[in-house]
Amino acid sequence: MTRQPPPRNSPHNDDDDDDDDDIPIDRWEPTTATGDDIEQKNTMSENGSNDNNDDENEVKRQASELIQRQRKSVDTLTHIRNCIDSLPSDELKQRLSLPDGKIIIDNFLKDPNLVDELRAETISLYENSKLATLELGSGEYGGAITGGESYVDSPRCVEFVVSLTKHLPSHVSEELNDGASEGRALTFHRSARESALALLLGGDAAVMEGEEEESATRAFEFVNSSDDDVRMVSVVYYLVPESWDESCGGGLTFQEEGEERMLAEAKANRLVVFRSDGCLHRREYWIGKEGIDYGSCIVVHLVKKQG
Repeated sequence: MTRQPPPRNSPHNDDDDDDDDDIPIDRWEPTTATGDDIEQKNTMSENGSNDNNDDENEVKRQASELIQRQRKSVDTLTHIRNCIDSLPSDELKQRLSLPDGKIIIDNFLKDPNLVDELRAETISLYENSKLATLELGSGEYGGAITGGESYVDSPRCVEFVVSLTKHLPSHVSEELNDGASEGRALTFHRSARESALALLLGGDAAVMEGEEEESATRAFEFVNSSDDDVRMVSVVYYLVPESWDESCGGGLTFQEEGEERMLAEAKANRLVVFRSDGCLHRREYWIGKEGIDYGSCIVVHLVKKQG
């Protein structure tokens, strides 16, 4: 998949980034077919471009790897599409037709290995410095999920965003664009948070962390707070360990009528879908706990059709 130049930049009040820069909406289109690459390599061999057995074996090895990667990609895209198609479409459309509509879907993906791969990729993005600090002292790091040259950094994450963008809109609203979205990865590192707190606040990190947890909360906000922001439906997919619980943080608190609030906890393999322009929500700080150093999620903003 390749990331094409965005049709426009949209102002944002992003729910996983505190900077004020415009974030482009990504158009997802297929790249050159793997079969074409393989045919080109085979043609090179037949034309004598590789005139010894070592070169010919290398071409065959590369062709085999291309086929394996293509099959893996197709399997991943197909699995995610099947999981989307198994969702309760009528309930999704009904709930998300409301200005403050939201729905929580547990056990979204049915392949535990794919869930593990997605989580491993979000951690790898952090460890390889592909993500930027979101908020000083939070231990949270984020960055755009893109195709093209960056595809190799997180292929399963890219395929997750592509499949969600292509197939979820038909289950939600005819107003949604099935060829464009904004996808981001967020990874939390507990050790980085503790180190930052100790540096910023001084003293014993564990003690200061406990004091900070009691008082620190974010403000309630909308993902889309501008008339020309095209984001309409937001999706948060949690990639946390099974032992992650409410005390570990990372969830979303939604403001209901009056003073009532609803917490959507961060939970392994949980999908939270809500209206970008109508759900007043607060992102809870990620905290983790002893023995759980990482937590992560994929955030996808589905956008309105233009024109």
